[in-house]
Amino acid sequence: MSTEVFDRGHPPAPDGRDHSASSDHFETAREKITVLVAEDDRITRLLAETLLRRAGYQVLVAENGREALSIVEATPVDIVLMDLVMPVMDGFEAAARIRNLPSPKCDLPLIAVTAHALDEVGPQAEAAGMNILLSKPYQEAPLVRVIEQQLSRKEGHRDSATALPMDAGHDGRMLDRHQLVTLEGAFDPEEVKELISAYQFHADARLNLLNMCLLDGNGACVSRQANAIAGMAGNIGARQASDAAHILELASQRGEHEKLSHLMAGLSASLKKSFAALNAWHSLGRIAHKQAQDAVEELDATGT
Repeated sequence: MSTEVFDRGHPPAPDGRDHSASSDHFETAREKITVLVAEDDRITRLLAETLLRRAGYQVLVAENGREALSIVEATPVDIVLMDLVMPVMDGFEAAARIRNLPSPKCDLPLIAVTAHALDEVGPQAEAAGMNILLSKPYQEAPLVRVIEQQLSRKEGHRDSATALPMDAGHDGRMLDRHQLVTLEGAFDPEEVKELISAYQFHADARLNLLNMCLLDGNGACVSRQANAIAGMAGNIGARQASDAAHILELASQRGEHEKLSHLMAGLSASLKKSFAALNAWHSLGRIAHKQAQDAVEELDATGT
């Protein structure tokens, strides 16, 4: 997870120092903060909502930009997590419309969330009025840190505009071990199993749609479906599948049509491997947990 900060012109404190509110202050105040999550993908939306509620925030959800705009217009909201690629109304248009609302709603901190590389969508996100650009997948600690920084900027303080290192980087593995730890911490084993099943179902559905778009020669549709797969795969910890989807998306955007069939085959293979790898990881995790519980019960029974 990484970020790019867009300076919205908040003035520094009179003495020139950083007066950002402390994490202790925000931790006690989180129950009074309402975060709106605008995200069309069910898995990504559920992960974001779960992480935010666990951190202590109040959470509202929207499945597209139009719903997000309606909620902002009608409901008190403190900060918005806005996916950029959504049906009905995308995040760019929703952000621009929020910036045209009467004060104070027009000044809401808007966090753009994307599966794209940050430098690909940064200028467009900034032009739409976003405060900061956040890359998927979601992880609790960096997500909370960005929210707290943006809320402190809203209060007129200046935070650091340095990009934050939120991902340990790729190591060539099929699965992202850091994201798997995030899932284990946010959900119980049965919920993780349900998420993996939902990922398989929705990724297969998106893949079928992507194939239809490819056959129709609809480049925009190819890019949109590939972006959706990249996001959901990244959030479930399927690193290689997410990367494969992103490469396909970029090739479509660049008009590299001769590469698309080959990249489509690679994405399909990566998804199948990710399904098997995630199910194996979940099964092994359950086995290891059961073995540990059995060992504890045996020690209790013997009194040692």
